[in-house]
Amino acid sequence: MAIRSTRWGVSFASMSAALAIAPQVAQAQAYQGTPTTALGTVSYDRSIAGVETIILDSARATINWAPSDIGTGGPPIVFLPNGNVVNYVAGTGAPGGQYTVLNRILATDPTRSILFDGAVNSAAGGSVWFYAPGGLLLGANARFNVGSLLLTTGDLAVDANNDFMPVAGQFGVFNNAGSVTLAGQDVSTLPPFDRDVNTVFQDYALFPHMSVLANVEYGLRVKKVSGGEARTRAHEALEQVRLADHG
Repeated sequence: MAIRSTRWGVSFASMSAALAIAPQVAQAQAYQGTPTTALGTVSYDRSIAGVETIILDSARATINWAPSDIGTGGPPIVFLPNGNVVNYVAGTGAPGGQYTVLNRILATDPTRSILFDGAVNSAAGGSVWFYAPGGLLLGANARFNVGSLLLTTGDLAVDANNDFMPVAGQFGVFNNAGSVTLAGQDVSTLPPFDRDVNTVFQDYALFPHMSVLANVEYGLRVKKVSGGEARTRAHEALEQVRLADHG
């Protein structure tokens, strides 16, 4: 980068130092945005590039995020790039290691969707919630390994103290209109058992006498999918979550 003038009274040495420091700050932050704590006590550790540790020292916290991408229109905002990791950790002020954190991602253009393509982690006691009015998208590399997860395009109701859960365990969502679409079909009004989706549990509900592949394949066989197609689709599903070696 060429610097043509020093008419602002800044030396080349100090300008070079500033330019060297600025990219390091951007790289250290996993979420591509600026946080403001609206409720609770929150601190941040960004000592490792691309890894952000968010420490919760209260039972509940609200963080308002202003994405770095302030453009209007265009593609989704990449809020958590591929390879970046965010760890939510309970501090000493979180009772029993339990907390609920609401991340409100407030883009300059509220119609733009927010893309996650990295990893979000918490211990079992962490409830990690995300709100974005323009929608939340999960990329192929997105991973959520949290105690409890909520993704919503409806903002949460708050009381006079900005608390979204003044009565423990109870909360309300504004603008709860919308739809659930699977393979182009609106299934919003269908009961879960008619939505043609299956759940593979991570623990006690697995069939212990069956392989990982057979467990994944089981739901397809119940749906009378042919053996060859069921096996192929099960292999593809394992590849998507990087468990192909267990097939």
